[in-house]
Amino acid sequence: MTRGPKSGRTALGDLVAFLGVLCAGVVLICVGHVSPQALAGVCVALGSLYAAWVHRSRQQGRSEKEDE
Repeated sequence: MTRGPKSGRTALGDLVAFLGVLCAGVVLICVGHVSPQALAGVCVALGSLYAAWVHRSRQQGRSEKEDE
């Protein structure tokens, strides 16, 4: 799923970001700095923020196409 050339974001970039966050979460749990329950709450919050960000980007891209 590639995005338009103006956005500069690709599915590969999204995958790399996802894997980076996933690895960071695993390391934090293994080291003992974060409980799995706390990490789950943070993941839900970050997922919601990401969904809002993607939705906003898509709406901006749609309005740019309408302007042309």
